[in-house]
Amino acid sequence: MITGINENIPLDGISYHIQIEDVESNSSLEVRVYVEGRVLFQKRYPYDRSATEFENPRAFEASLRDQQEKLLKLLRAAVLKGRIKA
Repeated sequence: MITGINENIPLDGISYHIQIEDVESNSSLEVRVYVEGRVLFQKRYPYDRSATEFENPRAFEASLRDQQEKLLKLLRAAVLKGRIKA
């Protein structure tokens, strides 16, 4: 299990909190966007690649980190473009 990603995005006086976590038991990454503790968006994304496809755990962790970074960019853009609103 790798550490998740959290980021706060201020927009029009509102702070959007993006959280991405590894849900190892489901082989997925869970994404949530909050405003003041209220969930605005939630979705699970399956891993791009299975852990068994890698020869060592560090390569698998690097793959998950890359997938998390891509999801963070997508969510940040969705918030900034108004696709996810409070």
